[in-house]
Amino acid sequence: MRAQMRVTIALGIFVFCCAVEARAFPIPPVSLLELCRCADAIAVGKVVKPVEFMDSESDGVAEVRVTRVYKGDAKVGDLVRVTGIEPGMICPAPPCYPANATGIAFLRKNVETDGYTTVGLSYGSKFVRNEKDPLANHPWSLTLEDLRDIEAATAEYIKIEQLADPEEKKRATIDWLVGLTEHPATARSGCQELCDSAWSYTVKQFAASKFAGDLTDAHKARLAANVMRWNDVESVLPFGLLLQDYESELVTRKLVSALERGGSKSDVVLLMKLIAKRERRPFVGDVIKRSERVVDYDFLKSKEGAGLLREFAQLYADLPELKPAEGADPRAKSNASKPTSRPAAPGFQKRYPRRRGAAR
Repeated sequence: MRAQMRVTIALGIFVFCCAVEARAFPIPPVSLLELCRCADAIAVGKVVKPVEFMDSESDGVAEVRVTRVYKGDAKVGDLVRVTGIEPGMICPAPPCYPANATGIAFLRKNVETDGYTTVGLSYGSKFVRNEKDPLANHPWSLTLEDLRDIEAATAEYIKIEQLADPEEKKRATIDWLVGLTEHPATARSGCQELCDSAWSYTVKQFAASKFAGDLTDAHKARLAANVMRWNDVESVLPFGLLLQDYESELVTRKLVSALERGGSKSDVVLLMKLIAKRERRPFVGDVIKRSERVVDYDFLKSKEGAGLLREFAQLYADLPELKPAEGADPRAKSNASKPTSRPAAPGFQKRYPRRRGAAR
């Protein structure tokens, strides 16, 4: 037994040391707010010297020809060198600069190399891949529409940063964060800051952020309208956290509807608890306790988990059904179900016209 314990401890130390050597520690998602605040330079450009993910032969230096600048000393036409990229690293993922791709990079000055490093690793380099690229349809890849929304949101926040009055700046930041939740490419960033700066994919917990206490009824009405756009557990969960004290049967129905699609055990159980807190039903506590004992990670792949999802949904079967025409909480403004209109970045619409019928 002791020998086995020594082997286990030795193996644990070995794995830890390997992780330290490879610096392979995961990092929490870096929000757009943090990217904007931490960056010395924010630039849009085209990659002329690529560094692809897992390109072990790369020297870890990318070059980007700047076409627009939102922050920093770089000029249009400059060739920006981005160093410190470790393409062989898996976790956390290094920044990626695909060949000939156009996108936005959040950069920090590197005094040693007279170039830049990427803020937030993979979170700080956001590029649109060519349609022929094998990774073009990867969930993390941007569309032109995504890039447009990220650019517009970035430009908007840079103006907020210049406000002198701290209270005015805070109010403007909260309005901006709520606006982020209206767009697919920025929704997670908005929810992350409004919920808790420590929000991550693996740690789903709620602690009031420095912004949460200042959300007005109008803000919550907009969030209630925005949650109607999402259908999966992971997307609606942060809205459920933010709207815990917002009374609306339609919001509760939306959370239940998303729950029926399944998800990871931690997400499903937390969403069940949020729904039960909003509207308590007989036997709901028993269903939640049995759900916590489910062994499988994915509820829908588990016969027991899928049965519990159906059982939970049945407890809330009397809630009003969501109609496609409704789309938003009736307490929100009539136009709240539509994303906030943002002006296109300079010259963007001319080069990248909006796809007909594209979702905002």
